[in-house]
Amino acid sequence: MPDNTSEAVSGHFTYYFQPSLDSQDSIITSAHFWFYAGEAVASSNISAPIFILNAYQELLQAAASPFKRSTDGWTTYKLDLHLHAVMAVGPFMLQVRCPSCSCYDSEDKTPFLHLHTRSSSPDRSRRAPKIPWSPAAIEKLRRPSSDDTDCKREQIEISFEDLGWDNWIVHPKAFTFYYCHGNCSSTERTTTLLGINQCCAPVPESMKSLRFTTTSDGGYSFKYETLPNIIPEECNCI
Repeated sequence: MPDNTSEAVSGHFTYYFQPSLDSQDSIITSAHFWFYAGEAVASSNISAPIFILNAYQELLQAAASPFKRSTDGWTTYKLDLHLHAVMAVGPFMLQVRCPSCSCYDSEDKTPFLHLHTRSSSPDRSRRAPKIPWSPAAIEKLRRPSSDDTDCKREQIEISFEDLGWDNWIVHPKAFTFYYCHGNCSSTERTTTLLGINQCCAPVPESMKSLRFTTTSDGGYSFKYETLPNIIPEECNCI
């Protein structure tokens, strides 16, 4: 969510942004700023230009007028291509100059910036996150099980902060990850006596999803996502 640093001073609406992009790994391919101008203004032909004040204190026109106007009151600005690099490297301000516009405080009318990005090195594989777990924790997650414990459901506490992911996973900060662990080779099992190899695995009907909230711009906007079928409620030899 942008920081509204100036409420309608002489029809100037100013918003501060600090994207969380890695300018070395990502390139902005398109940038659109959504601004709620009101139904009467959005349906008119008022120019309402938008300007950008970059990290070098340069004031530049980002668009002469909205790219799109909607009857529901929203206007969309398509920011010029030559400004994409400026938005990627540091904090900046966007200012809409619209004397006929009013200031709206409701959350559903908060302006927002929509960026599309791509990797600057498409052929380079993504760097694996550094996972600060102990060797003992890694050993617990190995498949197949290296001990004599019979198949059962176990758990491990995962902290997104410890993983270094708390800059984009906002909620939850941590969660209990359940997994299936153990072997299925006990001589007490009929399948073992029959020579049937089984694995300790989740019972398919018992899988639950994990919901989490992410941000890609340092907390100015949020996205609710679901990772389906990741938490087992029951484990068995299958």
